[in-house]
Amino acid sequence: MLNALEYLKSELDFRYRVRDVDEDAALAARYGDRVPVLVAGVTELCWYFLDADRLREYLLSA
Repeated sequence: MLNALEYLKSELDFRYRVRDVDEDAALAARYGDRVPVLVAGVTELCWYFLDADRLREYLLSA
């Protein structure tokens, strides 16, 4: 997912922060095995693989 985010970053002009879900008990409980997960605020955009269309849609509506 990180490689895909980096690829789209120049096109869509966004920033992201990587968090280790296994290092945070609350995040581990929340996302379980849906890792990697892409979250914007409280909105889960996708997990396992980047859904570029969903990310585009979210960024354009924000």
